[in-house]
Amino acid sequence: MKYGDEQGAAGAQAAYEKFKAMLKDKQATHALYIQLIAVGLHDKELGGGVLDFIREDRSHIEDIARQVFAEREADPTPARAIASVIEAAVLGIMVQNLIDPEFNAEEAVDALNAMSLSAVFTPGQGA
Repeated sequence: MKYGDEQGAAGAQAAYEKFKAMLKDKQATHALYIQLIAVGLHDKELGGGVLDFIREDRSHIEDIARQVFAEREADPTPARAIASVIEAAVLGIMVQNLIDPEFNAEEAVDALNAMSLSAVFTPGQGA
């Protein structure tokens, strides 16, 4: 997913807003993506492509997380772990949005946004 030109916390906010829009407008694309992940578990060639995509997406999320830590003059060590959790949450939100007509995807994305931007790590809790 391309996120835009914003950096740091503003970039994170923009990415979450774009994701919310995609949850409404790109359900067929999300369904195909989830299906590709499932098939990729059994097909090494397809699985390699899916893995590359996930790693690229997670790397971009990590970059944004590092920017947020830099804005806050905080230790960026947890950025990789935070990116992993965000990637997992995004996939989970996609799946729930596809299978549960009562699932409030916008509310879930807003909660993920708030949690990820307010992540606090005390010494000894780093990634």
